[in-house]
Amino acid sequence: MTKIVDLTRSWLVFFLAGLLWQCDAGSTTPDTPQPEYVACIADSECGADGQCIKGSCAKSCTTSAECNTISVCGIAPNGSRRCVPICTDHYIPIQGDIPIQGFNDLSTRYACVNGVSTACLRLDDTHCVACGCGPNLVCTDTGCAPKRAVGEACRTDLDCISDNCSSKIGTCRVPVGQPCNQTNCDLCRINADTAYQYCSRACVNSSSCRGGVCINETCFPMCDASCPGECRAFTGNGTGGIYCPCYPCNTL
Repeated sequence: MTKIVDLTRSWLVFFLAGLLWQCDAGSTTPDTPQPEYVACIADSECGADGQCIKGSCAKSCTTSAECNTISVCGIAPNGSRRCVPICTDHYIPIQGDIPIQGFNDLSTRYACVNGVSTACLRLDDTHCVACGCGPNLVCTDTGCAPKRAVGEACRTDLDCISDNCSSKIGTCRVPVGQPCNQTNCDLCRINADTAYQYCSRACVNSSSCRGGVCINETCFPMCDASCPGECRAFTGNGTGGIYCPCYPCNTL
């Protein structure tokens, strides 16, 4: 009976020792850095001075030869040298940005600074060409600046709060689809009998029409109860629907 008890105790000690070894082997304390490219969510999962970049613990480096084929040795958000994403000289919009230079997670962006891929989180807004700007801001030659109001000078739609820069005179117009007059809209369509107003514009596709549709290179609204006259069906580019041609309207 004594031998059985001794064997049981020995087995229990061995089992507990095995559990302790497994816990130590998987530790992510600062004394145990995680191996490179281990999946992660937060920096704390990557050990001492760790950096979780795009879902993986980034490897420490001194040259890009130490990194994989989709990364280079650069400056991580915490300032350490890590294998980071390849930088860009021009901001590449991430799907979902509205507008293109709108705000999203800066931790995913890297700018080329003196040939080194550097986290945008470490840079000021003079690098906005590569890093982008926050909401209601536009990138200028000197950094991020407030978007322009209706009537102010512009170069592209991105310059304007209204997202409507006149291609004729380089001035911010009211948003497409809003009430208008001949002083604040390139193609203001009005109906005197119903007080209907719709700011239109020249277009290449419907993305410029802010919820409307581009037909014959001009924006038109979709059909609703406010439409003067009859609505018409349209097809094209695999889409279709009912729009308001506003034939009783005058164009200013």
